[in-house]
Amino acid sequence: MNEPEIVYIRLIPGNDVPDRTFSTPFKVVIVADLPSADDWQTSIAKWLISQGCLYVMCWGVDCELWEESVDWVQVDLEIASPGRPDESFVMTTQHSSEPLSAVFWYSWHCAAAPNDELDPVVILLISDTDRFSELADAYRLARHSDE
Repeated sequence: MNEPEIVYIRLIPGNDVPDRTFSTPFKVVIVADLPSADDWQTSIAKWLISQGCLYVMCWGVDCELWEESVDWVQVDLEIASPGRPDESFVMTTQHSSEPLSAVFWYSWHCAAAPNDELDPVVILLISDTDRFSELADAYRLARHSDE
């Protein structure tokens, strides 16, 4: 297993959707340190799916709501375009009762798509505090842990 590129994006709830684009399928770990409005979560979920995200793992504040936001965007897309290919299905998980290290381990060892390598991994931090070094180091360390 090659080490994926780690893309770190920090958003403060209510900020605009990032202008970052992706050219390959990817997975995302949402690390939510702050609560956010449902409509903002939905706009972020739409952006992730439109950019080719195929796996979303949610952790932190209201992680269940983040997972539901992505799932509902998928339902809306299916209604708007019936018969979407299975390859565009976005798998979602929420990890409300697990440590973040377990979510990172899961991302390394379990989060996969049947027909695509998911690279990069996006760590999407919902916070007013920058935690890039801490989260990137923890993500790399989780590869070799025994979760």
